[in-house]
Amino acid sequence: ISEIKGKTSGSTYLIDMHGWEDKTIGDSHISRAFQNQFGFVNGCYDGVYQGGFLISWANSIGVRAALIELPQSCYSHSDAVNGRYLQKAINAVTNLIGGSGGSSLGGSTGGSSSSDKTYISNGEVINVQSFLNVRKGPGTNYESIGQLHQGDKVSIVAKNREWYKISSPIAGYVHEDFIKIKEASNSSEDKKSPSMQGFVEVLTKLYNIV
Repeated sequence: ISEIKGKTSGSTYLIDMHGWEDKTIGDSHISRAFQNQFGFVNGCYDGVYQGGFLISWANSIGVRAALIELPQSCYSHSDAVNGRYLQKAINAVTNLIGGSGGSSLGGSTGGSSSSDKTYISNGEVINVQSFLNVRKGPGTNYESIGQLHQGDKVSIVAKNREWYKISSPIAGYVHEDFIKIKEASNSSEDKKSPSMQGFVEVLTKLYNIV
């Protein structure tokens, strides 16, 4: 982990995921990404740091870490498949790292980005367990200015890498992995980032899903 951290200029996250206490412990940013997908009953993400050897060690080398305790209702591989655990984990990590490839760290200022490209379309919110954050800019480092829910319809006016800029029902940015396009005025093909493709492949192999 230390070696990986030394080769990247972005944030490094350490996620310890197992079960079955139905809660999260540790970094609030990581925890909320998984809370949004799994809806943990015993959510515990109000602090940036909490005790524990792994989290303590990660913090000592400047790595953001969290323990993800999966829900108690999962006792087998079929439970994990039926509960869409793989997809929820992918969604959480996507929302966590989405827009990290070059996003300005001055995201709190909000407003439009110079990298926005016109993309007129309608979409629908998908893959959301509880809610989807609408942000001021194209990245998770930007402030959340509202929330959308599963099935909500959105009007898209632009695209910035993996982020859609929407004008309604809330004006802001949402990640492409949580939007199903209904109709678009251009034919550009959306693609996931290489890092996201790799993560999906690893989880797919881990859970033996073809």
